[in-house]
Amino acid sequence: MATVATHSGVRFAAQVPAELSALAGARDALAGALHECDWSQEDAFRVLICADEAMANALSHGSGPAGTIAVRFRVGATAAALAIGDECTDQVHIPQDAAVPDDTSEHGRGVILIRALADAFRIQRSRAGTMVALAFRTAEGCA
Repeated sequence: MATVATHSGVRFAAQVPAELSALAGARDALAGALHECDWSQEDAFRVLICADEAMANALSHGSGPAGTIAVRFRVGATAAALAIGDECTDQVHIPQDAAVPDDTSEHGRGVILIRALADAFRIQRSRAGTMVALAFRTAEGCA
């Protein structure tokens, strides 16, 4: 994993094995970058929840056991951008207004959470796989 601190923030880019432990390392790097850039606990929590959901979806629905997941992020003092890419080339439909699943369902809340917490959210599909792009601003950055 490559983490680079610059005068304007922290950047990270890695091809991570499609394994929970490897994704935990990428999440830890993101948490560290948010802390290093002085994000409030509340703002950092929004980013981390969305990153967790995007990485979990890439692991569950995207890249197989021998595959990889691309994790990139850029964190500054008032803004963060994340990109999570997997190897899923299926054309799965994601509804614009997803209904909240019933209490017994184990799946179906990730996209709802991401749409509610991220300031910008885009899913892009290509022959190489699916990329989820997320953008966030701190409360101070929105003023």
